[in-house]
Amino acid sequence: MEQKTLREIEKFANASLLKIFFTGSKKVSGATLFWSDKIVDYFWSYASLINTKEPEELIKEVIDFYKLKHRKPTVYVTPWTKPANLKEILQKQGFKLAYTDVWMVLQSINIDVELPSNFEIKEVTTKKDMQTFVEIFHKAYGGATPEEPYGALPKEYGESFLASFGNKPGAHFIGYFNGKPAATASLALGNKFAGIYSIGTVPEFRKKGLGAAITKFLAKLALDKNCKVFLATEKGSYNEKFYNKLGFKTEFTGEGFVLE
Repeated sequence: MEQKTLREIEKFANASLLKIFFTGSKKVSGATLFWSDKIVDYFWSYASLINTKEPEELIKEVIDFYKLKHRKPTVYVTPWTKPANLKEILQKQGFKLAYTDVWMVLQSINIDVELPSNFEIKEVTTKKDMQTFVEIFHKAYGGATPEEPYGALPKEYGESFLASFGNKPGAHFIGYFNGKPAATASLALGNKFAGIYSIGTVPEFRKKGLGAAITKFLAKLALDKNCKVFLATEKGSYNEKFYNKLGFKTEFTGEGFVLE
């Protein structure tokens, strides 16, 4: 896939997540700084979209900005980050690689959706639905099994979801198995791209094909709008292998460098 398209995907993802996890963004010379007032971990406060001829000055600005926000200074590096040796510069200044994301794009333009028996997917339309979504999300991302690459997510994630209720382009879905809420999923739908997020299944309902079904369901919604479908997850995780089997291909990686 062309690098220009992949860069557009990253930009779309950042913009759509401003409606959910990012509280705000600030453009500075050579980068955009994103942050969350609710979530304290470095996944949701970082400098990204970097293109600078003065990396040392930018790094100093990043450090000062995130310290004022009481967040760990973090820089997100992708294959088109400039300068190309920014990783080496960051490491010399004490930054360490904290995580690596794989950005995956659905290869097929057609996808069959066959829901498991007794499984129904409903869009979140009320605040009460959103509260149910948050409850199931935290059960799904509770760190109960090694297959969950991010461990138990803090309550601030759920608070961010609740605060974002009604924002566009985000839409959230709950999967019900035998009438019980069992799975979650989110979709950011734009004119050209669609990002899939928050795919999770409560441990007691796993191994029933619910995660695959709800992922395909969202992908079909996006494909029907002629959108290119993408998602991101941790490199080398169970999730990467899972999505690969569903037809997603890793197109690029993003690396988070953190100053402890």
